[in-house]
Amino acid sequence: MAPDEREADHIAPMFTELGVAPDRLELENRARNTYENARYARKLVAPVAGESRGAALGLNLASGLRWLGLGLHEWLGLVAYRLAGRIDTLLPGPER
Repeated sequence: MAPDEREADHIAPMFTELGVAPDRLELENRARNTYENARYARKLVAPVAGESRGAALGLNLASGLRWLGLGLHEWLGLVAYRLAGRIDTLLPGPER
């Protein structure tokens, strides 16, 4: 990615390709790093006093850890299948 490019510039076409209407997207594309992204995104979301952090997005530590565990389980399964010779590539695609 070039220094003047932002992740939001690349993600918008992906979302629209997946069927999300462009007018429903609010993307933050000024940030140069994660810290700035968090600050700018907070301004976009404009949380109301009393809202818990992450609750509006359905995010919490327990949920995140569950997803992390599921992801690790799948990745370890792929590594084990590759080492056992059951698959020819670490990231097999659909059969054609």
